[in-house]
Amino acid sequence: MNLRSIDLNLLVVLQALLAERNVTKAAQRVGLSQPALSNGLDRLRRLLGDPLLVRRGNRFVLSPRAERLIDPLNQLLADVEMVVGLVPQPLAEISQTVTLISGDYALAGLLPALWQWLGQHAPRLALHAKPWPGAAAALQSIVDGDCDLLVAPLEPLPARLHALKLRRSGFVGVARPGHGIGRRPSRERFTAFRHVIVATDGQLPSPIDLVLRQQGVVREAGLVVPSHMLVPGLVAQSDLLGIVPADLVAANPAVAPFSLPFELPDFDGGIVWHERSARDVAVCAVRDAIRDLVLAANAARRKA
Repeated sequence: MNLRSIDLNLLVVLQALLAERNVTKAAQRVGLSQPALSNGLDRLRRLLGDPLLVRRGNRFVLSPRAERLIDPLNQLLADVEMVVGLVPQPLAEISQTVTLISGDYALAGLLPALWQWLGQHAPRLALHAKPWPGAAAALQSIVDGDCDLLVAPLEPLPARLHALKLRRSGFVGVARPGHGIGRRPSRERFTAFRHVIVATDGQLPSPIDLVLRQQGVVREAGLVVPSHMLVPGLVAQSDLLGIVPADLVAANPAVAPFSLPFELPDFDGGIVWHERSARDVAVCAVRDAIRDLVLAANAARRKA
């Protein structure tokens, strides 16, 4: 049998007939006139070589073959609806890997709570957190479909990418408690010490140092590391200085934050996704969970 020769709309008519066992009620169910539904029944009988509905007294009953068709037909049409997106698959039943790119300290703060959320709402989902490749490469990963979600400082976006702002953050200097830098150092004192410089993508000068050089500030590198997470531990045990997002050291007694003696712009952190994910139940659910978790953390921080 050639499927291209079959009007698949007849399967919807068949489902209504098997459920209602009455031509008039089946017509009402699918929004057809009674003559049109009767015509559909005739076509189904010829197609399947079976009467399907058999009159018994003043009512119709299903033929044995029609009885056997109920379950597979319902499953078939449910699968078709899922394929075309009419009925999304329940989140708890989806087995899928959602890929995520984010800066290291954002991941460290987010993943424990996000994993708990997955366990409660989407136990069959998996997360793949990819290494930070640099801002431009991260955006390109979303464009190319190599990654589903980006959680990072928001950059100008290419076409077909969308973003949701979650938090505005700033930078602070960090040193060990008792360091001679002081809480409000001058530029001269700031540049007199060596620094831990973060180059997340391995490239120097770092984005922060490019901004500083525009203001005539040049840091001397003592250590160059790939992660902001390494900075507090390194400055806590040395005379090195560092610059980190303020959120990273907000409640860390091992380091002493200080005001930077120059302008370093705040940044907006958020979620970026491609419009191709607009109907992907898993990606949208993880995106919305990240949003809710970050906003809840923001509210808790304001109350503290």
